Amino acid sequence: MQTAWGWLPAIYLFLGGMGAGALMVAAAFEFYGKRYQYDFCPTALVGATVPGPLVILGTLLLIFDLGAGLREPWRILYMFTHPSSVMTWGVWILTLFIPLSLAYGFLEVLDAFPAARD
Repeated sequence: MQTAWGWLPAIYLFLGGMGAGALMVAAAFEFYGKRYQYDFCPTALVGATVPGPLVILGTLLLIFDLGAGLREPWRILYMFTHPSSVMTWGVWILTLFIPLSLAYGFLEVLDAFPAARD
């Protein structure tokens, strides 16, 4: 018997992949020095600022889809404490990815728009 997932997992998987891909584009521009060949590089800027919000939205949809975090919020703590679980790995990766990508995007905005520092 085949089980269909529905539309919600497709959306949060798409958002997670889009966020990771955008960050990889920004990292490639940074690594190869393409960002510094131009006065303003919108591709690198979008690739740095978009991943955080996309992955946050995808994570919220994931929590909503799982449902346990809404009905019994204390169960979310179990997801941090079982290192043998693949789901725990995903939680730790998201916990690291989201603040780091937001910080990277913030620093890129400050670098791209010097007036934003004042």
